[in-house]
Amino acid sequence: MKAKPGRISILGPLLLVSAFGALLLAGATSGPRAPGPKERCPGCGMLVAPHEAWIGQLHLADGSIAWFDGSKCLFRFLLTRPKGEGQGSPAVAAGWVTGYYDLKPIPFEKAWFVIGSDVTGPMGAELVPFPTRKEAEGFSADHKGRSIVRSSEVTLELLSSLQ
Repeated sequence: MKAKPGRISILGPLLLVSAFGALLLAGATSGPRAPGPKERCPGCGMLVAPHEAWIGQLHLADGSIAWFDGSKCLFRFLLTRPKGEGQGSPAVAAGWVTGYYDLKPIPFEKAWFVIGSDVTGPMGAELVPFPTRKEAEGFSADHKGRSIVRSSEVTLELLSSLQ
């Protein structure tokens, strides 16, 4: 609908505000970020920033970010938080773990994790993330890894076996 001269059309500004809001929301989950110096892991309470080689992060649908000092804490958070409507847990919009060799963020659902290696993280035994299966296999051979899993295979029982 075309606005008549001398009248203000509300459609244009509404579309602009809607587009800007969508960009802000997309920006909240468009990519990984660096944690602030006071960010704490909700799983263990440790400061996250000093452990840059192990940082994990989940961007939640409400715009908040949960920071983790390792993949183990990230998965424990995912597997134990309340699920469903009205339970106070916003959906996960995106998440990343830090690749072991290059320290680059990897979408956690695409990473390969070595379990049971001789390499430890800030909280001891850790799921060590890699962007490719080939890298995970090489690391596993060099560091006595017990198995290689994808995020969909991580369970509370598996996490408990790392204690």
